[in-house]
Amino acid sequence: MKESQNIALKKFLGRTILIGVIGAAVALTIAFFSTKEYLVTGKLVVFPTSSLTGKNLGYEVGNTAEIIKNTAFQENVFGEMAENFAGAKVLEGSSAVEVSFFAQPDEETLAEDAIVRIPEAVAEYARDLYGGNPFKYKSLGDPEILANPVRPNLFCYLAGGFGIGVLISALYWFLFEFLRVPAEDKYQLPEKFVSPQIEIDQEAITEEKKEQPAPKATRIIEPVSRKEDESTVPENLPTIEMETGEKPQPAEEPSDEEVKDRLNKLMRGEL
Repeated sequence: MKESQNIALKKFLGRTILIGVIGAAVALTIAFFSTKEYLVTGKLVVFPTSSLTGKNLGYEVGNTAEIIKNTAFQENVFGEMAENFAGAKVLEGSSAVEVSFFAQPDEETLAEDAIVRIPEAVAEYARDLYGGNPFKYKSLGDPEILANPVRPNLFCYLAGGFGIGVLISALYWFLFEFLRVPAEDKYQLPEKFVSPQIEIDQEAITEEKKEQPAPKATRIIEPVSRKEDESTVPENLPTIEMETGEKPQPAEEPSDEEVKDRLNKLMRGEL
């Protein structure tokens, strides 16, 4: 039983890996034919216009990143490119904010233009927020485009395709193999609980039979019915006579008076 379980487990694992690889191959094919998108990034530097402490400047850099992440700000400044906004984060140890956009090959220029408009748009927003311009915002270099596409992510596609293949294999095993196993097979006792078979010594039984004496033959006497007995009696069979030579006479029946007389004597105790 243990060997059969090991074979079934190996079969299940082999089939699962095979279906997972097929799923990964299908996902990779889909990713190959999907539209590729590149990441366009730009940097925005923040610096004060008056003598402010470095602590206040650090807060303002974080506020600038949150302003750019605001949905209303993106819709007003980026327009349709707001849907391709990838994020904004503070570069650690600096007063710069990095802004990123996803762009297809024909949308790279639009992403660069959106990044270039950010400093002026943030300065206008801060003017309304602070009632003046305590900080200035300026682009740090030209936007950059990564050489390799970031969408679709091949690793995510491969992992997702393999995972879906494993899930399909597990569902197939559960629906078409596990549920079809008979109850006596699923709940079969292990070998150590199965009662061992008793070996019978046929030679000892044969020797014991030879030593026993043969039973004596018995004659079965079948009863003869009365009718058959009467029919077999010959007609010329002589009758039994008494010693006196006379034939026995049939006994006479007592009369009613004799019967009554005997009963009265019996009741009186005379008999």
